[in-house]
Amino acid sequence: GSCFGLMNIFARSWGGILSDMLNAKFGMRGRLWACWIIQTLEGLMCLIMGLITIGMPSPDRKRCGDSLCATTDADLQWGKWQTTNPPYGSPFTYGITYTYKINSTDAAKVPLCGSESISTPDYGWLQNADGTETLLPMPTTEKFIVVGDVEDMECVRNQGTLGVTMLVMILFSILVQMAEGLHFGIVPYVSRPALGVVSGMVGAGGNSGAVVGSKAIIAGGKATDQGFVELGITIMVVSL
Repeated sequence: GSCFGLMNIFARSWGGILSDMLNAKFGMRGRLWACWIIQTLEGLMCLIMGLITIGMPSPDRKRCGDSLCATTDADLQWGKWQTTNPPYGSPFTYGITYTYKINSTDAAKVPLCGSESISTPDYGWLQNADGTETLLPMPTTEKFIVVGDVEDMECVRNQGTLGVTMLVMILFSILVQMAEGLHFGIVPYVSRPALGVVSGMVGAGGNSGAVVGSKAIIAGGKATDQGFVELGITIMVVSL
């Protein structure tokens, strides 16, 4: 959030300056083309930001109550596995059908960002299909793959992609603010008698789009990176 706010200090004015420069050379057509190009690039950066991590495993949270969170094979990966001898398949199993149950209140926690190990003051349980349970003792210094209900979603392993993701996000933020400046370079020419109404509609439309983008597209019951991919595609389609 702060990234977008900081870009607003200068990037929106960049959009306005670009709009005026192209207007002086190409007229209103220059303003419109600049708005379309910048907004399309904005959508492309959003899409790329999602694609960076879309194929990487992460402990996406699965909501449940205080009881055991039960899943089946159809839920794909679920559980805690040692990376030195990881299971295989989808879900990861040793060729046996398992139902994984991790205690939601004592689930494995991911520590500092970028860490390849997990620690928790307590334990979890792995329940096999035959009803037997295996204790998952913690803490440990071993490296694990963790999939399931993770209490601390602030820090997950970034697998070395944090730097490039931040770069793409900054470029995305700059393009977002430039597009806003370009939009308001066009607003005064839509209807001079109703300039206030048009400005208000454009401003309110931005807020409405933010709600739809964050709630319906990004948070629509899918992984966040997949949500960014779909949001980027939506931005480019709407720009047309």
